[in-house]
Amino acid sequence: MVSKMFNSVQIKYNDDTFKWVNRYIKDMGYVVESHGLVAGLKKEEEDEWYIQIFKKKDDNEMPEIVYKPGPGIRKIVHNGSTLWIEHTEGKTMILGHERIPTTPQYIDITSWGTDNASIKDFIQTAIDHCLAKDSEAVEIYELHPWGLGWNLAQSKKPRPIESVVLDSGLTEKIV
Repeated sequence: MVSKMFNSVQIKYNDDTFKWVNRYIKDMGYVVESHGLVAGLKKEEEDEWYIQIFKKKDDNEMPEIVYKPGPGIRKIVHNGSTLWIEHTEGKTMILGHERIPTTPQYIDITSWGTDNASIKDFIQTAIDHCLAKDSEAVEIYELHPWGLGWNLAQSKKPRPIESVVLDSGLTEKIV
């Protein structure tokens, strides 16, 4: 009888967990600036239309570079457990009615042993980290065009109350 020597969890590119784990890996320094990043120009098309309309246009503004964790294998220690995080890219496919080229990406998190609790804890820690960072922001939602619920339009850091001009006494009532 052969026992399982390791276990693994795969996260697909089209799940929010992929974004959160990727962000956590970068925020925690598991991917450093000297290796393991993918750089590219941030394109206006990457933002949804409802985010683009709020951006200030400046012809003299330098283009923004976006850095994201790229493909590769990273060995980390999380709460005393060694984890191997492999970020891979699949073959580019043409998807949807709009025929948009999409390159699927996957994050596989592997640990030794038969218990995947350390992997689940790592993923939960990544989610908690990202949601805590996002909780400081004010979220603005809009109704889906077909009435199928609400979509997040944008998140912004709230401005200080001192910068808001209101009638006398109204600030205290609001706060």
